[in-house]
Amino acid sequence: MAGLNASCDDDAVTTLHSKSEHNHDGDDDDSKTLKKSCTNDNTSSDTCTCSTNTNIPPSSSNYRNNPNKQAPLRVDADAPIEIMTKQIYCILQEILPEFLLLLDSSSEKENNNDVTDGDDDNGNIVIPWENLSVKTLEGGLSNRLFVVTRIDNNNNSTTCTTQEYDNIISSVLIRIHKDSNDTPNNNDITTTNNNNNKKLNEIDIDSIFLNRNIENQILATLSQNNAAPIYYGRFLNGRIEEFYNGVRPLSYSELKLPDFAVSIAVELARLHCMDMTEAIYGTGGDGGGKESEHVITQGGEIWERIDQWVQLAQTCIDSTSPPPTTTTNTATNDSTNDTNHSTTHDELITMVDTIRKEWTWLKQELQTRQTGTTEIDVQHQHTSNNSSTISSTTTIQEMARTFCRQVVFTHMDCQSLNILTPCCSTSTSSSTASSESTICTTTTTKTTTKTQTMEQTIKPATIKVIDFEYAGLNPRAADIGNTFCEHVDMNNLKADFVRDYPTVQEQNRFLISYVRHVNNEIAQLLDSKNDCQGYNGDDDGIDIPNAAWNVFLKEMRTEVGKHSLLSHLGWACWSIAQSYLSCIEFDYKEYARVRMRGYAIAKEQYW
Repeated sequence: MAGLNASCDDDAVTTLHSKSEHNHDGDDDDSKTLKKSCTNDNTSSDTCTCSTNTNIPPSSSNYRNNPNKQAPLRVDADAPIEIMTKQIYCILQEILPEFLLLLDSSSEKENNNDVTDGDDDNGNIVIPWENLSVKTLEGGLSNRLFVVTRIDNNNNSTTCTTQEYDNIISSVLIRIHKDSNDTPNNNDITTTNNNNNKKLNEIDIDSIFLNRNIENQILATLSQNNAAPIYYGRFLNGRIEEFYNGVRPLSYSELKLPDFAVSIAVELARLHCMDMTEAIYGTGGDGGGKESEHVITQGGEIWERIDQWVQLAQTCIDSTSPPPTTTTNTATNDSTNDTNHSTTHDELITMVDTIRKEWTWLKQELQTRQTGTTEIDVQHQHTSNNSSTISSTTTIQEMARTFCRQVVFTHMDCQSLNILTPCCSTSTSSSTASSESTICTTTTTKTTTKTQTMEQTIKPATIKVIDFEYAGLNPRAADIGNTFCEHVDMNNLKADFVRDYPTVQEQNRFLISYVRHVNNEIAQLLDSKNDCQGYNGDDDGIDIPNAAWNVFLKEMRTEVGKHSLLSHLGWACWSIAQSYLSCIEFDYKEYARVRMRGYAIAKEQYW
């Protein structure tokens, strides 16, 4: 689960202060931390060896969009602010030196003589580490996030450029990954089961949650294609990314508003059309010895990923003492609000046992019909307009199932906090408006289908999708199903799956836009079918193009709904394991509990 990568104002970030200084007693510990994090692994210096001076040539590094190059530096996210800022300064000098330069200006030089260490060869001013502002960015559940901005003598943020760079960089995002020694109560995490003599901290936990090498390959490739924030470079326990200014994350309730819903559908369609097999399994990627063809044939990566998460959750339960009990005050969907609920260790044991049983059943149900690389012969369908088979409900249903289960490049964490929109952006649609009136409130001339009228009526919103940590090759229905699950208030643990899961009308709006942008040949084929044998006349309460579209959408909604169970089960396992392993303050246990409630509701609805 990722976090924010942008802000509209200072309220979105919290200035990093010295509250963590109690973890470091005395100058000796600070010096050791600085030595470990600021120097090359082969150096023995007791101080930071990175230059605070100096002739930093712009664009001297080749880290940008290069995931195979890693700076031998580290940031201690729990260090005192001074130590951490120096560490970040060293990393910026190595990876993004132009960030530390100010405009070559005589007035700037005069105003900054007392705080700058010197000019570089091009006459640009080099700022010292004291002129960096480091702020923590709330919302990250897989990483620690920090926004780094330059400041002048008056504590104002500054803007810098260089003679060789046209782009102005005002802030960057520093993403710190979990280290193996970041686990809470690390010394206590040993097995208590006599039959298991393996320590939990001997397991490569980080690679089970996600593969950092593949993640960086994906992000660098997306950055090169302007499909993600700029990838500036990576270091030992993190990376530097572009930080979007002047934007805000969506709220969960905005995901279903027509203009945002259509935009999200279009963005997912764009991602699903990208060929990322080389980035993941090519010469630079690390696919764990698996061939992309094997993954696609097996129906995607999600099956092995959840297998690993289920096993990790079980290992955490079996191998450790109970995690600290967290009491929540959370509204639920139950007939009575279960406030002041405490998810106990015994409940987690029962939950993991249920998950293992449900996962065995769900894999059997979904994998038996996985199609993987199966192609839809749309051209043949177009040439068979007079065939009774192509116009039959059964054939359209089969086409929808094949379409939904095709393995494509997926995001797999398209939640509200990972979708950004300009701060000034507000939805043009009322959240209380009915679906029918929102879709077709305008009559448009020269349109050939009702769907075209709908698309011309809705003006798409401007959005950016970020945080591709869990991206990979998976069935398209799994990604859409996960997105629909995020329409409920999961971030505040106040999920109402009955009330907030997208309605039939809202799903149809999303899916029609998605199909038209991801595979217009299928859309045109469905548009051309004016008659559908076996159609019962139910248009699901929405003004959709024709009977063929209705059959296709109904089957697609069912497939997406079934695959949404993967989202619930997977994130429940992930959250249980995180409750034992993560240093981030969040009620992971309650999150798992809420997810399993959503799983039960979805299972009852779609099976």
